[in-house]
Amino acid sequence: MPTSKKIKWMFTRRQSLAYRTLKLPETEEECYGGAKGGGKSVFGTRWILLEADEIIERFQLKPTDTPPLVGFLGRKRAVDFTKTTLETLKREWPRDRYRIKEQAREIIVDDRVKFFYGGFDDTESINKFNSGEYVIVFIDQAEELGRDDAGMIRGTMRGKIQGEDWPRKILWTANPRRGWLKEEFIDRKIPGYRFIQALPSDNPFLPKDYIKKLKMAFGHRPELLAAYLDGSWEAFEEPNQILYERLIKEACNRRFMQRKKVTFIVCDPARFGDDESVVYLFENTDIIDQKIFGKIPDDRLNLEIHKWALEVGAVAVVIDEGGLGGPIVDWQRRLAGDAYRVMGINSAQKADDEELYHNKRAEVWFACSKMFQEGEIALSTNRWMGEDDWRCLVNELCIVLYEFRGKRILVESKDDIKKPDRLGHSPNRADTAVMGWYAYPRIARRKQKIKKKPSEYNKRMRRQSAWAS
Repeated sequence: MPTSKKIKWMFTRRQSLAYRTLKLPETEEECYGGAKGGGKSVFGTRWILLEADEIIERFQLKPTDTPPLVGFLGRKRAVDFTKTTLETLKREWPRDRYRIKEQAREIIVDDRVKFFYGGFDDTESINKFNSGEYVIVFIDQAEELGRDDAGMIRGTMRGKIQGEDWPRKILWTANPRRGWLKEEFIDRKIPGYRFIQALPSDNPFLPKDYIKKLKMAFGHRPELLAAYLDGSWEAFEEPNQILYERLIKEACNRRFMQRKKVTFIVCDPARFGDDESVVYLFENTDIIDQKIFGKIPDDRLNLEIHKWALEVGAVAVVIDEGGLGGPIVDWQRRLAGDAYRVMGINSAQKADDEELYHNKRAEVWFACSKMFQEGEIALSTNRWMGEDDWRCLVNELCIVLYEFRGKRILVESKDDIKKPDRLGHSPNRADTAVMGWYAYPRIARRKQKIKKKPSEYNKRMRRQSAWAS
């Protein structure tokens, strides 16, 4: 049990594990995340006071009017921290151990050390936060923050106490949500970053009927129940999510016995310097190979696609022709000749079903969602892709949300998904995959029609493009 000379708390087994993990020398940051009722905020506020006691004892700090600033406590919005986390702190800390200076947003412990608290939603707090140098940081509800916020916090972890180093630690408590926390602490498993799952079943201080009420409230949504009750970050799904991870996993376990194989290439060109140019090779609904580029010249990308299409005998090349993709489609058609078909998809153009979908992007994504739900997609990507590439693709596919604009469905734009509090980068891999699944049945139907005239088909396919020859 983590204790100090001045105070003793009863900790749950999971909270004790979180504390011991934070004390490991190799732990730089910890995400204590999971289910509702897991005692995350309680643990965070207690950990801060225990760390303060250790610092006071280690450096024999005396009461002073100017105690050293050693840490920060906060949430995305300052008002949320004040109404929730700060109230938890007041309940947990002995009243004679601290005082709060609301105007300066400071919590002072025994007049020996102090912490700055607040949010990331006003300029004054941000400026004061950035000027600090901390050794301890606790962020509650960290899933509310974006990557830029996290970067700002990490940039302040350079503090010392009386000129000496102290183990610098960041504690993030969070509810399950897709984003940078899941990517960094669960998927990528970065050295020095540790994840501890919070479970309500481990919390003896909850009301006896708490779990029963959760089951009653979310029994109709098993994925939400898994997130809130079991703390599952894998199962969590947003109410307005288009593709679900469980459907993608089912597709990875599915096999089709298909006599006819349709091989084609799909590309989503990079539009900005931090975007990726993604090229996937499809065999029917399966992605069997990939080429990932940064922002490269259009002529080089065209040559890479054209060369690959000829090497694998692709019957078609599908390209996102919105924005900068239009010229690439035109060039690809000149290169292709009769060797393969070039198909452009413009996400911004009108949908075929204008009454239901706001634009082509919404129609494409929902067509693919239906294919997954009806078991029309089989994948092998989880077996040959590197783990980072596979997790990146799954995260991008599952993070895209939709809404209704009037009576029509609108899928959020790439620019919205790129925001720091969402994915933080463009979902080029997901858009490439979705275009391929959408295009497959259309390409397959066209190929079947062509094969009805074998002599004409063979004659056309024997002709190479001008560039290839």
